[in-house]
Amino acid sequence: MMTATNRMLRCTTALLALSGAAGCAMGELGWPDTGGTPRDSATPARDSGPSVSRDGGASDTRAPPRDAAITPGRDSAVPPMTECTTGATRECYSGAGVTRSVGRCRPGAQSCDASGRWPTACAGEVLPATSEQCANSIDDDCNGMVDEACSPEVPSDVQRSCGSMPVAGCGLVEVAGGAFQMGDTMALFSAPVLTSVRVSGAMRVDAYEVTVARFRRFWAAGHPVPRDAIRYPSTMLPAPVAAPEPETTASQSQCNWTATPGSRESHPINCLEWQTAQSFCAWDGGRLPTEAEWEWVARGRTVPGVAAGRSFPWGDEEPASTPACDRAQFALCAGEDGAPTRHVGSFAATGSIYDLAGNVGEFTADVHRMYDDTSCWGTIARTDPLCVALPAGFRAVRGGDWTEFAPVLIRSASRSIGVTGQASVGFRCVRAR
Repeated sequence: MMTATNRMLRCTTALLALSGAAGCAMGELGWPDTGGTPRDSATPARDSGPSVSRDGGASDTRAPPRDAAITPGRDSAVPPMTECTTGATRECYSGAGVTRSVGRCRPGAQSCDASGRWPTACAGEVLPATSEQCANSIDDDCNGMVDEACSPEVPSDVQRSCGSMPVAGCGLVEVAGGAFQMGDTMALFSAPVLTSVRVSGAMRVDAYEVTVARFRRFWAAGHPVPRDAIRYPSTMLPAPVAAPEPETTASQSQCNWTATPGSRESHPINCLEWQTAQSFCAWDGGRLPTEAEWEWVARGRTVPGVAAGRSFPWGDEEPASTPACDRAQFALCAGEDGAPTRHVGSFAATGSIYDLAGNVGEFTADVHRMYDDTSCWGTIARTDPLCVALPAGFRAVRGGDWTEFAPVLIRSASRSIGVTGQASVGFRCVRAR
């Protein structure tokens, strides 16, 4: 026999399970018994209308149908669909979890907005740098190591591109500084003569123009741009912001760069931008020479058997181009390996330095300005000049190249204007002693 207590328990359980309460009196459900007749689930419910609340207002105690839609925020039975409480805060971090709170990396914070949602941005977070910054004693890329990607400063007598297994074009020559007359009225863009120019310090100069083989090692190392400004004797030059890849032989047959090693590894690299050349030199342990340094090396200094102030690196005698080039690669003489250039060092050196005339012209650090431009030059005495006039414009190129049709264009004082990507322009590096 079911007791009243058991009957109430059964009916209460049925109600909570939303399965109906057949045969249960209202009093057995814990609600006031209004004296009505108990109903089972088959008996239609009578709409008794809204009841009256204690404050006199109407309140609807009728349960909605089981399949009725519930609108968040409007039906009091269901709270609004929110993520958070307005004004609440939390930490956030969008970087890799393993970098959180490692090195420089720090989480940020988010505040719940008025609509009860977290923002997508993470204010104040510090994420890993794309690469390690050298010599700052900070773990910039948040991997638990400090300055791990930074190579030690390259000694002035080392070419990083040569390493323990030298390739074509390796070698350095030490050159002392000195004073000379810069310019030559018989050369291109080289007047008036600057009567008192001094290169103050000794330097080490690449014996050869930078070859494809040497450049390939720079490219394989990730072709990094310098992290700091480039130091010159009289000033600093801003570091290049990028080192674009040279144009390839496949896209232009006169260019010597190839994606993989080819037949022109001993040729000078060409078809590149000035900033790529400067980036290479910085990585290799040096920098591009100034115009004054370049001309001092090519004609201003005295070398055994050759006087200072000469017209060409080897002296005053003009080179021949027929039936073949005898002292320099110019005037469209036949090149090698399908290129208009020749292997570096194909002609005799002057003071142990090769190809200071012809083959490819060589980028310098200077902006090209005429010698009567007093913002850079003029006839006053100058020590370690470097033209950084604004607007920057084109860079000065020295030495002449394989396209020059006349000897005057490869005189050591002749100057030309470097244009990005030229097949006729390459470079060599110098470094302070």
